[in-house]
Amino acid sequence: MRVGARLCGVVLGVFCLFPGLVRAQAAPPAPAAAQPSARLAAPQAKTCTTRRDVESALEQAGVSVVADSDPVSSDAVTVSVEGTPEHLRVVLVGQGHDGTTELPPATCQTAADAVSAFLVSTLAPAAAAAVSTPAPPVLEVSTLDRAIKDELARRGVQLAILGVHVSVARDESNAWFARVVGRDETNVRTLALGNFDDPSPERIDAIADDIVPVVRELSAPKKQLPFSRRQVLLADALQHYRSTPALANVLGGVELGIGSFVAVSLVVDARSKDKVGLTPTQAAVFGSAAGLWIAGGAATLLVPEDYQLDVGGVSMNAGLGALYTGFAVGHVFGSDVPSYSVASLAAGYYSEAALLTISAAVRHPRYSVLRAGSRKLRTERASDAEITALENEFALTDPAVTRFALSSPLILGGLVSTLPLFEHSSPGRTGVAILGIQSLFNGLMMNVIPGQFSTYKKSLRAAGIFDATLGPGPGVSAGLSLAGRF
Repeated sequence: MRVGARLCGVVLGVFCLFPGLVRAQAAPPAPAAAQPSARLAAPQAKTCTTRRDVESALEQAGVSVVADSDPVSSDAVTVSVEGTPEHLRVVLVGQGHDGTTELPPATCQTAADAVSAFLVSTLAPAAAAAVSTPAPPVLEVSTLDRAIKDELARRGVQLAILGVHVSVARDESNAWFARVVGRDETNVRTLALGNFDDPSPERIDAIADDIVPVVRELSAPKKQLPFSRRQVLLADALQHYRSTPALANVLGGVELGIGSFVAVSLVVDARSKDKVGLTPTQAAVFGSAAGLWIAGGAATLLVPEDYQLDVGGVSMNAGLGALYTGFAVGHVFGSDVPSYSVASLAAGYYSEAALLTISAAVRHPRYSVLRAGSRKLRTERASDAEITALENEFALTDPAVTRFALSSPLILGGLVSTLPLFEHSSPGRTGVAILGIQSLFNGLMMNVIPGQFSTYKKSLRAAGIFDATLGPGPGVSAGLSLAGRF
């Protein structure tokens, strides 16, 4: 009986414990979730990403990397990166990720970041429960600026080469604007881009569509209208006056040099024991010539550009007149040379200086205006009024008297100085005749070589632009009156 009771107790105990055992077996503890894994294919070199870059991205996503030596597992996702930074593709195979994803265009410096961002967002396990919704990311100016410029570069728009600057900014209402500055920095365009914080490829593509035409427009050189034939001819004629300051400086330097030489010679002769034998009158005349040249040369270099040539021409001729006066007074060429022979040369140069002074006082051209006009006519299209104003200024370069009247003192003086040579020859008379022939040659050249304005008038006629009256227009003291075909 005792044995049966014990057996009965054991059986009852087993039946009593059986529901607990069943419950314990029916609700085993939940096993820990297995960590996702991935098998990595070596990225191509042209993608600008390395195996280490992709492994770091997978680790950041919480995905373990399966070694190449491990057997292929169906639980692992195969990851491979292909293409170039501008056309990156990430291929995922396995675990429901079968497919190829093309990433937004990137550069070689940002390719690894783009791949990392994609892998983290795609393979990272979802959070258990979101406690709070994070604030939307704020788009940085540098990020949008880089994305736009990368897209422009992908389209072959090289901003540095085109000389155009593109920048983006955000105003107080969080709206984006693009500012495009042209090559001359005076043309600026502002484009409204909208209010957004997601620089999606589609949005960047649309922004580039708006910016590219503006960049092309602002980088194109300004179209120059064709110059008129009249402007081209005037520009060629005024080319001569671009070197006026240099010519005047040379003339002033020559005068200073000659005057200094004569002055030094007089001082040396006065202090030398072996004097040439100049009388006080001769020394005074030669000294006046030196003074005229030195003063005239200095004035030529110091006066404004518009007066340099006039001052230099008058002082040079006046100095020559004083020099020949000294030759005549001192009978430098010998006693057999008549005084009138050398005096005619002095009178010729004095008269030439006087005529130049009168001409400059009556009609004085502004050489600075002509020089500036020459530069402008070669770079910009001038209006008819501007061309006419320059032509009127250009007309003042012709002397107030005729060219023959202006050169006649040199011609007459040169002819008279050669007359004694026809009576009989001597070294002194030959020397004076040589100086006279030089004076005669200078006078003739003033008549043979036409003036710049006369040449311009002939070119107008030859071009069929000008066939009318010449000279000052109505109400103009000097200049050119045009009438005819233009």
